[in-house]
Amino acid sequence: MNKQSYLELSYSLNQDILKNNTVGAVAASSLIYCNTKCWHGLLSVYNPETKKQKILLSTLDDAVIDGDKTYYLSVRKYPDVFFPLGHQYIKDITFNPFTEITYQAGEIELIKEILLSSNEETMLIKYALTKSPKSVKLQIRPIVAFRDAMSLTRTDKGIITTSTRVANGISYHPRKEEPMLFMQTSPTANPCEFVSAPDWNYNIEYIKDQAEGKPYQEDLFMPGYFEIELNQGEEVYFSASTKIQNPDTLAAFFKAESGTRIKRKNYEEYIKFSASQMFREVDGECQVLEKIPSRDYFSYHLLAALPGLTLPDGNFDLFVKTAKSYIAKIKNNAFGSIEKRNYDAHSPLWLIWAIQQYGYQLGDFQELYKTFGKTVTQLVKAGMDNRIPGLHTNHNGLISMERNGSNRYFADVNALWYNALMYAAEINSFVGNTEFSNNAAQYAKGLKLSFNTYFVDRSTKHLADSINDDGDKDMTCRPGQILAFAMPFPVGNEERTLEILSEVEEKLLTPLGLRSCPADYAKYHQDGEGDIYPIYLGFMAELYLKTGGEIEGMKNAESIYRMFDTARIEIESPNFFEKFDPEPPYRGKGSPLFAGTVAAINRIKLLMDQF
Repeated sequence: MNKQSYLELSYSLNQDILKNNTVGAVAASSLIYCNTKCWHGLLSVYNPETKKQKILLSTLDDAVIDGDKTYYLSVRKYPDVFFPLGHQYIKDITFNPFTEITYQAGEIELIKEILLSSNEETMLIKYALTKSPKSVKLQIRPIVAFRDAMSLTRTDKGIITTSTRVANGISYHPRKEEPMLFMQTSPTANPCEFVSAPDWNYNIEYIKDQAEGKPYQEDLFMPGYFEIELNQGEEVYFSASTKIQNPDTLAAFFKAESGTRIKRKNYEEYIKFSASQMFREVDGECQVLEKIPSRDYFSYHLLAALPGLTLPDGNFDLFVKTAKSYIAKIKNNAFGSIEKRNYDAHSPLWLIWAIQQYGYQLGDFQELYKTFGKTVTQLVKAGMDNRIPGLHTNHNGLISMERNGSNRYFADVNALWYNALMYAAEINSFVGNTEFSNNAAQYAKGLKLSFNTYFVDRSTKHLADSINDDGDKDMTCRPGQILAFAMPFPVGNEERTLEILSEVEEKLLTPLGLRSCPADYAKYHQDGEGDIYPIYLGFMAELYLKTGGEIEGMKNAESIYRMFDTARIEIESPNFFEKFDPEPPYRGKGSPLFAGTVAAINRIKLLMDQF
């Protein structure tokens, strides 16, 4: 990476690096490891009881001491000042396939490598003194948090300030109910000790949170510091983990973990790596992470993302395992058990669409029906009988859902419902369940007639977004209408596809996705109205391929696929935000790694490859 990039704080502090592993541990920070958001931290772990991330190790205040000179490697923000300024010593830095930072201070050169274990709640850091005319001291001062990733903390006189000695390090927790954090180093030929010096680090600030008007200042505790003497050519390993490590095997542990990392060579590998980041396994249950940091369930986002995160790479087993865990949740209506708002009534319809995508890639109707046929049939039958909680069908076959305190018929929900009916009819016909297949197809026929009667308004070129029970229509041009034409079984009259596509392009399409409403909408820019959502890009690509053919369709789909090609392959995680500001420079909002965005882009490549 160009050295000027990370010396320029305006650039390096506005880029995130993220790493997640299979058990839900997360490491996150900015490019120069100065935490800029409250959820940044070197090691946070997933709590299955609260369904939230807890940051254990916030950062390390590390330094190289050469006689009376101290060269700090870290960077933090305090009121009106950044200190230390360790980034000024960075000679080189890469995040591909994992973080490696080379520091140069006078005649001293030190390389620091950072790895999050693939399947443990363990952070590993290697320090190697590659050049030095004499021995130096490496000082590592852990700064711990032990708090929810989305909250902040202040000085607490009631916490435990003492640590317990373990092999080559300490164990620490601030309260008895907290998990234990073991911090240890590998053996070295020279003196290596932990000095107990409990203290507080006051008024650390997170500039990104401050810019967004959120709470942004906290105090964090430091149990003490490790001090290690190093000579040229020597190295030492540091671990922070929820389980005690064997210091003698830390070097081998690091080598084994680093050997599994594959360098990403191009944009396609960049996206596939991001897709692999969006899963964790808790108590044998495989889950999609909606975003990092993950807090709780937003079910339809997870189900809409599942095909794009798994199928392009042929991860059929992962799809099946994850889908089955969500089938159990839908049947128990258990999504968002912390907060009811996190369960979406139309999640069963997204599940059916996800299964449909899997079935088409599998290419084996018999096997598909054996695995998921009963689920699809039961859910569709429940919808026809008005037994899906939160969804209600009327005498015209249209299905309504409560949103924002109002019961309405939405174009996208009815597009999903029609597709579900037709898919259920298709797979049941294949296995000889003709009675149910005919009933579902007949129901779908009436729904399609009603949809194109009520959602079409000839005074506009787009569909109504929603309708209430009195027939009042919200004619705002919204991105959800494209589902009526992009679903495998489109509920919209197909002769209008080009007209709808053109209208959406003109009013909603931006370089990063579709706006939630046109720029001339009365509430544009208010309360997030108009924000850009990339999750619809996969459906846009499908429409382009459907209408544009081999030449124009592929050209347009390719342009969408390349929207997030930043050519920054050295960055560990791309900025696949959930949404963006509606106008240039299109500032990303929320987590820079959102499952729906990654899945949409990844699925486009699959669509193009199979066109």
